[in-house]
Amino acid sequence: MHCIVVTDLTHQELRLRHDAIVTASADAIYSVTPKGIIATWNAAAERLYGYPAQEAIGQNIRIIFPPELDAPAELVALLGQDCSTSREGVRLTKSGGRIDVSLSVAPIRSPEGDIETFAIFARDTTERKKTDEALRVSEERLRQATRVANLGIFDTNHRTGELTCSPQLRAILGLAEGEPISPETALGLIAPEDRAALKENIARAQDPAGDGLLDSEHRIRRGSGEVRWLSVRSRTFLGREGADLRPTRTVGAVLDITQLKESEAHIQFLLREMSHRSKNLLSVIQAIVKQTARSAATADDLYASLAQRLHGLAVSHDLLVNQDWSRAALGDLVRQQLSPFVEPGRQLTLEGPAVFLKPVAVENIGLALNELATNAMKYGALSSPTGKVAVAWALDEDGDGQKLRLRWQEHDGPPVTSPNRKGFGHTILENVVVRSLDAKAEIDFAPDGFRWLLDVPATHLVRMP
Repeated sequence: MHCIVVTDLTHQELRLRHDAIVTASADAIYSVTPKGIIATWNAAAERLYGYPAQEAIGQNIRIIFPPELDAPAELVALLGQDCSTSREGVRLTKSGGRIDVSLSVAPIRSPEGDIETFAIFARDTTERKKTDEALRVSEERLRQATRVANLGIFDTNHRTGELTCSPQLRAILGLAEGEPISPETALGLIAPEDRAALKENIARAQDPAGDGLLDSEHRIRRGSGEVRWLSVRSRTFLGREGADLRPTRTVGAVLDITQLKESEAHIQFLLREMSHRSKNLLSVIQAIVKQTARSAATADDLYASLAQRLHGLAVSHDLLVNQDWSRAALGDLVRQQLSPFVEPGRQLTLEGPAVFLKPVAVENIGLALNELATNAMKYGALSSPTGKVAVAWALDEDGDGQKLRLRWQEHDGPPVTSPNRKGFGHTILENVVVRSLDAKAEIDFAPDGFRWLLDVPATHLVRMP
């Protein structure tokens, strides 16, 4: 009898302690019979679900199930176990609000081992899930932003030597997915000529007296041999090891700036080229002014001749600018140079294949065409309503190789006579173009029409794909 009394007293003490813990718990704790009837309901359950204990006890647990939930299946999942289980789900409050909960269920057995009730521990995880979702969205936003910007991210643990790289950084470095990478192998990708400077920058970033920041531009050589320019920005964090501060972690971003570097190099090339061309242009203009002044009888003649020749030079330059100063089509050059004087189809015929000239040829042939048109307008075929000009070109082969043969032929104009003196126009047609293009020129003052032939080496042509 004594032992039974002791046992009863011990069971009673345990029960009291259990009730005290349940009452004081911050988690909702309630018990449910195997048939789903709520048997107990602590204060935290009242706060979580909004039902007072006297209202909840005796009700079926389905009162806190959302309507779309398969209640029988959910009850089986919750109460159909003979051991403790955990799960997450959605429940309803008395006001109809939906909450996310984490559930732990444990069977409570009688002394004989039969399940009397199930103890359910519930914790509101709504805010945690909102935080988790916000973090997931933030991480996905960052992942998409770095993907769109092609920005590589890395994280180096200096204590373990582990280097973590984003997929974008692996692509930038030319590494396959899963290919091993370490700080040493990453440094080995740096171009030898940039390696010393980068090591100095890293040492400064890891110096406890500094701010830990690194901002570097350097080249890498991928395994394929391809060279890429990278911009690297990072921050190194220090931790104390004994009495010393040592690097513990470096986090950074890497951007492939190869295209930017190539653009900068191209701009520098263009600036140098523009300076060179400007000097050449000024030399050409100076020569035009000098030669025009020699042959001009009056200031008005000087102005008119000079304006006409400078206009012809400007036309050639416009064609080159439209093609990034790389080439111009011969057909376009002829049409543009002659457009102030005559329209194709009336007194002008053009015939020839698609041929593209290099800049030097465009400038010199443009000057020649301008002189030819000016002279034809003043003295030749274009000075008469019946006069005509035919411009033809073709690609020929001879003992010197391939060449461009350009022909200017006037006919049905006034009778042609050879001039008493050679002016600047004659100098351009017979000397300037020939010297500049290593060409051959022939001038013929035939009575039935002036003719000019020009043979230009193929080195002044642009081969189009």
